[in-house]
Amino acid sequence: MQLIFSNLEEVLNFVQSLQQASSQARQSQAQATQTKEVKTSQTTQTQSVSQKVSQTASNTQKSQASQKPKEVSQNQQTSQKQSQTRPSQTTSSQNSEEKATEKQLRLIFIMLKKLNITDRDIRLSVISKILNKQITSFSKLTKSEATRIIKSLSEKVPAN
Repeated sequence: MQLIFSNLEEVLNFVQSLQQASSQARQSQAQATQTKEVKTSQTTQTQSVSQKVSQTASNTQKSQASQKPKEVSQNQQTSQKQSQTRPSQTTSSQNSEEKATEKQLRLIFIMLKKLNITDRDIRLSVISKILNKQITSFSKLTKSEATRIIKSLSEKVPAN
């Protein structure tokens, strides 16, 4: 490339424009690196929270599994007593199939937000891991599932 300048001022202007272009390129590269670092950090945080939630869910399931025989016999006794005294009253197993309340769902969303889990797909994935089953909609959660989720998330949400 052959450049011809008629005076020193043109040379200085050309050098200055090259410096500006080089500076802009460095700034763009630095911004791209920062953006990449932020995305990597967010991904790492999400994976970490997801692992912690999975661990908690696993511990909760183990705990619940060890407590189930007691609960079943207590539920049977309660059910027998209720059928003897008031046959029209619903049993606790039927109550657990009721839909989660708005209050429960709001609390779950608040807790997930405090854990910086705002993406819908990630929220559903985390909830699915806690319950150990595929969840496609929060509106389909039962009261008992919502209670398990709240209990699990409360162990991970930082105290204010």
